[in-house]
Amino acid sequence: MACAQTYPVRDSAYWRDVHLRSKGKIRQGFPPSYIPNNLLRSLNDKGAIRLRHHALEPSGQPYEACDAEGIPTAAVWVFALLNDSSVPICHDTFLEAIRARARREGIRVINLTSHSGTLPDDFAPRRAESLPALAKLKANGATTNDDSNSFSLLKTPSELTAWTERVDPARQAEYEIQPFLEHHRNAELAPFRCVERWICIAGDLTVGMRFSPDLIIKQMNSLTYYIRDPRRLEHEYSFIYKVSRHPRRLHQKGSEHLSFGYSGTSQFWDRRYDLHQRLAEATGFEIGSMDVFEDARGELHLIDYNEWTFESARNDLFSLWEVALLEAIRTNSEKHDEQS
Repeated sequence: MACAQTYPVRDSAYWRDVHLRSKGKIRQGFPPSYIPNNLLRSLNDKGAIRLRHHALEPSGQPYEACDAEGIPTAAVWVFALLNDSSVPICHDTFLEAIRARARREGIRVINLTSHSGTLPDDFAPRRAESLPALAKLKANGATTNDDSNSFSLLKTPSELTAWTERVDPARQAEYEIQPFLEHHRNAELAPFRCVERWICIAGDLTVGMRFSPDLIIKQMNSLTYYIRDPRRLEHEYSFIYKVSRHPRRLHQKGSEHLSFGYSGTSQFWDRRYDLHQRLAEATGFEIGSMDVFEDARGELHLIDYNEWTFESARNDLFSLWEVALLEAIRTNSEKHDEQS
């Protein structure tokens, strides 16, 4: 491609050509197993779709409009990163050129990353404006309880001053200082801390209530209870029945536990849908995960987002996510078939 230069593999990007089964395309290898890759791989293995990878050439700077012309045509383009990246890899001009080509050629575009384009200031993870605050390394995987230098809870101005003096100024850029908010459910769950982990799949929303006694809450040190909107009860049970609960499976294995529960009110869910929709419209992402706090006043605070955090889930949740993604892939694909 005309704009190609060399840069680290960890920031590589892929366009995955997704073809419905009827297209009969040949499957190829897969990048690592994170949320988008895992769902796509499962759909491919079941024969629902066929994937072909097209790696964008490594570039030393974000991709621009000229990089859009070398991408092969397909029924669906799925945009994804090979590995986690915390910096934008695409200029807005690149995404505009991609969408323009997709409209001309009748191609469905699915964006699996919120780290593309420019993230509006309103949706950037909040920085602390008051104490207490949590200073932690930007890479969550590098933030561990075993490393006392990877994070610090700063409760007073003197502690903030001491941290600033202790950490080399050149290394301070590797940290982010977040507001240390207490979730409104913390009082109910003492001595545990609580954070919401939102899983967003093509317009679908699952909220995981994550509990941990540690300051830094991760999948490996916490318990997560998945919550779904009770207004979706009838719709989701039909999905589960169609996708994963056919008679043969029930006869062989018996009934299985649901890995999520239905709880909350319209006040609880409507505010979350609103934040989810505004973020999706602002960034164009369609699959992602994010950490959100609901403070004592009921305000929602986006504190972290990472579309590459793989979340384990039992088969029923995974089936719902598969269905949501497959429905998104099928949208407008018939139009492409007619034009091919």
